[in-house]
Amino acid sequence: MNQKKLDKATQLLRAIDNKTNRMIIHFLAVHGPMTNTELWIKMRMDKLDEVTRRLITLREVGIVDSHQLGKNTYNSINKVAFDRVASAIEDFSNPQVYMSYAI
Repeated sequence: MNQKKLDKATQLLRAIDNKTNRMIIHFLAVHGPMTNTELWIKMRMDKLDEVTRRLITLREVGIVDSHQLGKNTYNSINKVAFDRVASAIEDFSNPQVYMSYAI
């Protein structure tokens, strides 16, 4: 594995290891596309800036997409990337598959 791939994987794992980021992923998966403000209200967080910063991180690692609709920016789960991550996590939790990566 080259250094660039390793750095990207590390960045992704750090992003999904954060409890707030996982909450954002959960809300988007359950409720569908939402604006930063809608997420902030639903999550009852203290600061809108915190939601915005977390969404930027999740977009940078490819888990969340955003699209403009009028004046609003909507955030949604990047299903392809999310499924890929879920599959990789599942693979590594299976000792037989994990050992095949180690060889």
